[in-house]
Amino acid sequence: MNNDYTISNYFIDRLKETGVNHLFGVPGDYNLDFLDNVLQSPIQRVGNCNELNAGYAAEHPVILAGIEVYRYGLGKEALRLVESTEIPFSTMLSSKSVLPELHPQFIGIYQGSWSKEAIRKQVEESDCLLSLGAWMTDLDTGLFSFNLDPQRMISVGGGNVRIKGHYYPSIELGDFISELTPAIERKLHQDGLYNDIQMWKYARLPGFGHNDFAKGIHVTTEEELDTALKEAVSEKNKFFLIETCLPMLDCSAGLERLGNTFRQAKKK
Repeated sequence: MNNDYTISNYFIDRLKETGVNHLFGVPGDYNLDFLDNVLQSPIQRVGNCNELNAGYAAEHPVILAGIEVYRYGLGKEALRLVESTEIPFSTMLSSKSVLPELHPQFIGIYQGSWSKEAIRKQVEESDCLLSLGAWMTDLDTGLFSFNLDPQRMISVGGGNVRIKGHYYPSIELGDFISELTPAIERKLHQDGLYNDIQMWKYARLPGFGHNDFAKGIHVTTEEELDTALKEAVSEKNKFFLIETCLPMLDCSAGLERLGNTFRQAKKK
């Protein structure tokens, strides 16, 4: 029997056998001997400021708030997005303090290789990095020493959205945040009554004043939308307001997966 083989060794071996390559955590009085064994193992330890950040780090999505959040006064909107998704966030030197740095989800300032190692790893190794208005300038990236994988990024800024190799023009940062936040809140908290708002009948708005120069159309199917668009094109002397109604929980497959992941995590 090998007397040098401890419970720590066994635990580390079992973690490695199950495919664990990184261990997120905070050093403390009762786990220092265990961490000494981790440092001598193939598993890489990732240090964190506190237990909450360690939990966030292990889940790996990160929001990076850049200079456009500061310049366009979108701090409150970005904070609502951060808190509704419960995703950790980082800022850059040019956007320092645009979001509260004492917030439990704040992991630190990202500056490429100038960042603290734990922050750099969490941002650059994130499974999905949502970059909000970040500019890759010399000071913000540690003289361009950043290593961000575009295949794992959603970049919003400069009036465009880039998801991997796909570009979507004419989407402003403020509009992106304001539309994304309620959609995420709905997917993460499907049963919350606070997601339900009073429905307006927008198609009736052109009817005020009883004029013949405006028309509202309410559509619920692709066929109705196609008919409404054709009518609007054929009557160019009129103002058309087409109210398009989507199913309550309509969203992309990616958002569906995100919502399911967070709901499952809350049950644990």
